[in-house]
Amino acid sequence: MNGGKELNRHNKAGSRNFRQTTIKLSLGLLLTLPFLGGCSWLPADEQTETLLPVDVPSFEQKPVYTVEKGKFERQITVSGSLMSAYKETLYYTLDNRRVKKVYVKPGDTVKKGQVLAELDMGTLEADIRKTELLVIRQDLMMQQTIANDPTQALLLKVDKELQKEELNRLKETLTQSKLTATISGTLDRFELQKGDLIKANEAVGEIVDTSELFVAAKLDPEQRKTVTVGMPVTVQINRNSGELAGTVKQLPSAEADKAGASTEGQDRIEQYAILDIGRMPSKAKLGTPLTATITVKRLEGVLLVPLSVLRTTGGRSYVVVEDQGGNRREADVEIGEKDSTNAVIVKGLQVGDKVIGR
Repeated sequence: MNGGKELNRHNKAGSRNFRQTTIKLSLGLLLTLPFLGGCSWLPADEQTETLLPVDVPSFEQKPVYTVEKGKFERQITVSGSLMSAYKETLYYTLDNRRVKKVYVKPGDTVKKGQVLAELDMGTLEADIRKTELLVIRQDLMMQQTIANDPTQALLLKVDKELQKEELNRLKETLTQSKLTATISGTLDRFELQKGDLIKANEAVGEIVDTSELFVAAKLDPEQRKTVTVGMPVTVQINRNSGELAGTVKQLPSAEADKAGASTEGQDRIEQYAILDIGRMPSKAKLGTPLTATITVKRLEGVLLVPLSVLRTTGGRSYVVVEDQGGNRREADVEIGEKDSTNAVIVKGLQVGDKVIGR
């Protein structure tokens, strides 16, 4: 009986040991699987890594200029137009009359003596014809009485002369009622319209003599200080004319400026610089706009450098000079004339020097 109990306890202990061993093996297997599976993630063959190209920054080199001798010109550009030196102002001497007819318009070419407009003079022409007949009548009566009654004939002669004077006055009034061109040329300004009420001696237009045109350029006060007679100039009147070479012939008049200020802003040729270009282009017309370039300073055989090489600090002007070995040093310079691109070096550099820009 006791032997059976002992055998039963032995069987139970063996069973527990077996279960514990099985559990341990299972846990060991589970812990090993990730490592075994991880082996399959490694690449079968070793691969070479590809590197992307890297841009190496390049440092901008400053420009190097060689000092040379050349020609320096300082120029100014002005505008202007083709103008005439002679013009006539149009006006009526009659007062408080209405314009009856207008035959022209601004810009028209007219001839001397051509009728431009007429005033409404009412019965003036009929009065002239009536007076002409009275003069003829007085003359006939005088001839009939001169032999028989000399005194009466003398009185008739006096009446005839009075009628002739009246006739002349009427005809003069008729002439004054017609506005005529005093010269041949172009109507630069004409302000009359039908029905206008005119005033005596009030300007109504201008005729410009276009037989001789001048190249006129407008200068501002500062430009007048630098421009002198004889300076070279190039003029472009229109696209087809190209550049026409010439010189400054005449400067504006200060007196003309003062007079021009009191003429309602009208331009006068005396207010302009006159440029001589020799022969005028064949298609040149009054009022054609133009552009002129005047050389106010010209120097030959001077040392020139770009403005970009100049450096200043305080009152000092200097440049950076590079020698044949690539060594650089500062050199003080004296600057003369300069424009928007170049400067004249008076002192401090020689022909062939290498200067560094910025």
